[in-house]
Amino acid sequence: GNTVIAPILALFIHELANGINAASTAGGIMAGTGVAGALSAVLIGRLGDRLGHRRVLPVCLLGAALVCLPQALVRSPGELFAMRLALGLFLGGLMPSTNALLAGLVPAEQRGSAFGLAATAVAMANMIGPLSGALLGGALGMRSVFVATSALYGVGLVFVLLRFRKLPSRADTVRPSLVPAHPVE
Repeated sequence: GNTVIAPILALFIHELANGINAASTAGGIMAGTGVAGALSAVLIGRLGDRLGHRRVLPVCLLGAALVCLPQALVRSPGELFAMRLALGLFLGGLMPSTNALLAGLVPAEQRGSAFGLAATAVAMANMIGPLSGALLGGALGMRSVFVATSALYGVGLVFVLLRFRKLPSRADTVRPSLVPAHPVE
């Protein structure tokens, strides 16, 4: 979701700022999102360890969907900055929760493959996201990209909620893999 906005964000900020210091303003807004995400990743990761990542992930997706949508309506770089900070807080919780759930669901001997597939999915999203954001922004205007991204987070939320009904209860627990299942002779 976040990569969909990447190609239009600097242009959108240029439009909001009437071209005045647009490059530095865009850099500051993008950096703010990243800092908020980095800080929240640690905090939300710990929260997920206590409350369960099955509870945290849907909240992060819902929050991202709800915070992304009003970004299409902002009228100033300051408003966008505040919304992007809030978005960063929710985005920071997505990867820790997803990775913890993945680790809890996959047997230790298959984690390398599972995380490899997850990394492939992220790489594909890093390719498809900006391309689709640029095409959508060019066809329907830059503000439409925020609406589409909000909808994308919403679709992710629905998928997660539907799939969580089928997950085993051990999904929130990462099993220790330091001790071999069978003693080494």
